[in-house]
Amino acid sequence: MAFNYFTFNGQSLKDFGFIIKKTPDYPVAEKDATSEEIQGKDGNEIVFNNRYKNRVVTYSIISLPTRVNCSNRELVNRLNYWLNSQKGYCKFTDTLNEGLYTEAYCQKISNVKDQMKGVVEAEITFELQPFWYISNNIEVINAENNKEYILNNPTGLPSYPRITVKVLIAHKTLDFVINGTSIHVPSTLEGSTPNVVVYDSESGDVSVDGQDINYLIDNFNSPPHFGDGENTVIINCSNLFGNPIPYVLIEPRWRVF
Repeated sequence: MAFNYFTFNGQSLKDFGFIIKKTPDYPVAEKDATSEEIQGKDGNEIVFNNRYKNRVVTYSIISLPTRVNCSNRELVNRLNYWLNSQKGYCKFTDTLNEGLYTEAYCQKISNVKDQMKGVVEAEITFELQPFWYISNNIEVINAENNKEYILNNPTGLPSYPRITVKVLIAHKTLDFVINGTSIHVPSTLEGSTPNVVVYDSESGDVSVDGQDINYLIDNFNSPPHFGDGENTVIINCSNLFGNPIPYVLIEPRWRVF
C-alpha cells in the first residue's frame, strides 16, 4: 500500500512517522474581485485587481506505531515545533500533486488525538498561495556569461520568475534581461567574496546577500515577467574576462490552479 506525505520547509511528514490519512479537498483559487454599484447604470461593475486569494487546506494525519520511536507527547512536540516555528511562507509539496510545489504557512494544528502508544491523529491546516508551480527549474554551476536561456511556458498563464545568481559583483555590473527588458544592478557594492543576487519578478525586488537594493534599480515601475509561449533570459556580468558565473538558478514558477 502506498502512503502519501507532505513536505514543509524541507522536511517530510514521513520523517516524524506520520502519513496523510485521507485525501484533502483542494479549493480552487478565488479571484480577488469586487462588484461595485455604478450610479445610473444597470447592473454592477466587476472590478478584478489581477490577483487571486490564498487557499486554505486541511490535512488529516496519523502516525504509524512502527515508525515512532518516542512518546506520544514528544511526537506532538516535534510536530508542533516543525510546523509552528516558521513565521512566514515555506516551500510546500505533497505526494498527491507530483511535480508541483507551492508556498504555505501553517495556520494551526488541531483535533490532536492520542489513540494509543505510537498512534496520534491530528489535523493540519495550511494557508497556501493561490497557485501550484511546476518544478522544472534551470540550475547551472559555472554558467556561461551572457548566455541566452529559452523557456517555453507550458500553461499559458503569466509567470513571475525568481532568478538567483552567485557571483562576485564588486566593481562589476550585473544585468538580468527578461524578454528583452533589463534589470540593471550597478557596480556600487564592495566586497571580496561571491555575492548571492536575487531578482524576484513577483515582488519586483532585487536583493544582494539578503539585503534589499531596490533603491539602486531604475526600472521598477513594471518589472519584466514571463508570458505565453517562448521566453528568454540573459544574465550578463561585466569584467569576468572569460570566466563563468559560478551559479545560476532560474525558477520560472509556471503556474497551475
